[in-house]
Amino acid sequence: MVHLGIVVLGLGVTASTFYSVQRDVVLKPREEVTVEGWTLQFLATRHHERGDREERLATLAVFREGKFLGLATPWTAFFPNSPIGAVSATRAAIRSTPAQDLYIIASEFQEDGSVLFRILVNPMVWWMWFGAGPLAVLGVVISLWPQRRTAPAMAYQYEGPVTQPARP
Repeated sequence: MVHLGIVVLGLGVTASTFYSVQRDVVLKPREEVTVEGWTLQFLATRHHERGDREERLATLAVFREGKFLGLATPWTAFFPNSPIGAVSATRAAIRSTPAQDLYIIASEFQEDGSVLFRILVNPMVWWMWFGAGPLAVLGVVISLWPQRRTAPAMAYQYEGPVTQPARP
């Protein structure tokens, strides 16, 4: 089982390394883009002022094969008064399936309302985590499981019929 888990992990790493797709696109509200069968429609942006940060959120509708799957909301936060200077943090919106993962990153928010999105589609990432991991753990558990032990027994060897009495 451990070996099967390692094979699944290797396949996942190979597929996600060589077959991943990355696309950078600028969208205005109500525009859409299709990447590897995922259709993303950019709906709107929101801006929030918090005590320690400024947040900018983008909301997109996610479709697959014409079916609405839900909303994705990647965001960027700017911390102007951080102890180490002005810092920004980005959180991607992630939609994961056994076949592929979709990552949407809102990179730059423009004054005209458009946003630069980085869209990544990585195949078989799910299998690296939920396929290889449990298989490897199951293999380790099986290999560490105590074996049934049999009690030692005396072995007798048959030497044929006795032709002489045991005593002289």
